[in-house]
Amino acid sequence: MRFLVRVPAILLLLAALPAVAIAAPAPEAPTGLRIVSLAPDKLELDWLPPAQPVAGYRLFRNGRPIRDLPGDALRTTDDGLQPSTLYIYHLAALGEGSPPPESPRSQPAADWTLPPANANAPRGDHYDVLVVGATPGGIAAALAAARLGATVALVEPSRWIGGMMAGGLSNTDFRYKQTHGGYFKEFTRHVANYYRTVYGPKSRQLEVSIGGYKFEPRVARSVLTLMVAAEPNISLYRQLRATGVTKEGDRVVAVTFEDLTGGPTRTLTGKVTIDATYEGDVAAYAGASFSVGRESRTDFNEQHAGEIYWNNDTRKIVWGVGDGSGDHRVQAYNYRLTMTSRPDNRVPIPKPEGYDRTPYLKIIDDVKSGYANWKRILGYQGLLPNDKWDINNSGAYWPSTDFVGQNYDYPTADWKRREEIIRAHRVYIQGLLYFLQNDPELPEEFRAEANRWGLARDEFVDNDNWPTQLYVREARRLHGAYWFTENDTRPREGEKRSPLQREGVGVGDYSLDSHATQPPKPEQPNYIEGFFYGGYTEPYQIPFGVMVPKGIEGLLVPVAVSATHIGLSTIRMEPTWMALGQAAGTAAYIAIQPGLPVTRVPVALVQDTTLLSHQVTIFLKDVDYDHRDFQALNYAGLIGLLPTYEAEPEKPVDRGTAVGWLWQWMRVRHPQLAAPAAAPQFADVAGDAPLAPAARALGGLGVLGTVRSGEALRPAEPLGAAEAARWIARAHRVSDPARQRSAPALRDALERQVVGLLEETVQRDPGIKPEALTRAQFLRLLYLAAQTGAPRR
Repeated sequence: MRFLVRVPAILLLLAALPAVAIAAPAPEAPTGLRIVSLAPDKLELDWLPPAQPVAGYRLFRNGRPIRDLPGDALRTTDDGLQPSTLYIYHLAALGEGSPPPESPRSQPAADWTLPPANANAPRGDHYDVLVVGATPGGIAAALAAARLGATVALVEPSRWIGGMMAGGLSNTDFRYKQTHGGYFKEFTRHVANYYRTVYGPKSRQLEVSIGGYKFEPRVARSVLTLMVAAEPNISLYRQLRATGVTKEGDRVVAVTFEDLTGGPTRTLTGKVTIDATYEGDVAAYAGASFSVGRESRTDFNEQHAGEIYWNNDTRKIVWGVGDGSGDHRVQAYNYRLTMTSRPDNRVPIPKPEGYDRTPYLKIIDDVKSGYANWKRILGYQGLLPNDKWDINNSGAYWPSTDFVGQNYDYPTADWKRREEIIRAHRVYIQGLLYFLQNDPELPEEFRAEANRWGLARDEFVDNDNWPTQLYVREARRLHGAYWFTENDTRPREGEKRSPLQREGVGVGDYSLDSHATQPPKPEQPNYIEGFFYGGYTEPYQIPFGVMVPKGIEGLLVPVAVSATHIGLSTIRMEPTWMALGQAAGTAAYIAIQPGLPVTRVPVALVQDTTLLSHQVTIFLKDVDYDHRDFQALNYAGLIGLLPTYEAEPEKPVDRGTAVGWLWQWMRVRHPQLAAPAAAPQFADVAGDAPLAPAARALGGLGVLGTVRSGEALRPAEPLGAAEAARWIARAHRVSDPARQRSAPALRDALERQVVGLLEETVQRDPGIKPEALTRAQFLRLLYLAAQTGAPRR
């Protein structure tokens, strides 16, 4: 019997088609792509082995494929590149087939090539400015002097520049961004632009960076390197360590260095020397006096000075315990670690040579009792881009990463002893981490959590992923022309801002903060001596004199400044040190032009010059870095016209306020200027009103024109631009000491010149309403007038 089977036509058609190979699935994306070596013309990359074998890899540069690599490759070099250029790489894995299936691309790896080999090359032994220490403060000093035209030698004892900002301190402490300007702000903008370019304008990395204030150490080092390399006037020396100075009388004229690569001793000269080291070594070699340790509470009436106790449980100061006495002890050092829990970018903590678990045994019972956990033991200072964390010492537990009491002799020790201390700190912290991850007496679940974390694989790749700078929070403290204390950091009774510093060249914003000086006693394990944070401050100014050593010429010290232990506890922020460094470099340039001793540099000229690069010299809460009248508002604050933290720049300026400001400005320019005995009385200004002395003085001196008693000042009305220009020009004439002895015709000509300058300024700015100036616009005219004729102070 035959069976007939009906086959659908579609099946017959499919059977007639040629066989089609089924494509192999694409591999998984490669992981762990990083840049491991930088050069001016090439970058070397590596990545982690794949979970499953792959047929090959495809490397992309700036979005375009540049080469295919074999499946067993784990490293490659991209050469023929341009120096000082940002390159962004991705990697894709390839499967079997033709064409080979391509995986999704890896996370990017991006960095700049190094500057050209001849960038910042040494040029002899003689320079205008010699900066010792390529810390952020030293870099800022070098940039300031070089950009103004000085030849600069920037000398760094290690292989790396950038100090703590490139050495692990990546989570910038701040309250108000308005306290930062100048070269630190320039740095943050470069950092933010890196994250925007590499990851996108809406990326998580850019968001976490908070405008460049939080950054990966490798990014910070590259940015600082490029900022230095862009200045042809800077010669950069690495691995030269200062060993002494040469003086002519009281003046420092040269510094001698040991070559740590084995080369001969080298002596470099500078017309001005800037000691930007954390230790203040050059100042000490020069014979400058200094302090180490802590002042007592009564020495300078500082609430937080001397012996002080912190309760790790309540996280508060224990007042009444500790007598506030001073001593030789120095607040603890540590390393700021860059750690991650991302499996593709973490490396395990190595067991340090000579490991001893004894210092950490207290942790076992604390963990078992629930008193301590992984996060409480380590200080999670802040999240960084790419799932990294800045790990600091814990403020809620001991022991943590501070090696308490083991640094007392570091500030004045020789380098042999310092290197022993540095190694001991590394061994101690590595030992702590190794203990937390591996000690068998710790609960298994605790060790499992600890082992989720490791050092960031793409950071400090030339130093076994370990930070390159010991965190020397405090060492020597200079005895300078101004001694900065806790009392300079907050408003005095009855005042609305911290004390006005007419010679202020930088602004601080951090709370009072000291790390431990003694470990806890067994009977009080939660009380730690010397440690506290959150001590009350408000944004404050730092005067130029903190950098000027007593009795020494030709030397400025912007890092190991003249301050008490508590005063330094708030100054010691890298952005603040950068501001002081910028002022020091500016002062050095100003000094060398006429051969002026640096101690006699007009600080007003330093302020004016740094304001041109938007350095903040006084904090104004409502004035942003990019405000049109940033310089003028800072100037007004410096001379005392703004007694609070609010400038109200867009508010119309009334006639009464303008009169008060003008009289104060005139007396700043001419301190001996007195109000005339006979002066008109305005009908609408009471004789005992606060405005009355200024109104009578300006009326009597002719600043307001011809005024008779009984006329109205109309102090609450807005001031128009034309009248403001005339008032300011007359005030300028009357308060210019250099012109008081000039012929009347010359004084008249200068007044007309000032009026013309101010009127032209008004006409060229469409934002000015002629009938009503804002406070900022009036102060802009005042600042312009101050730059005309004699120096402003």
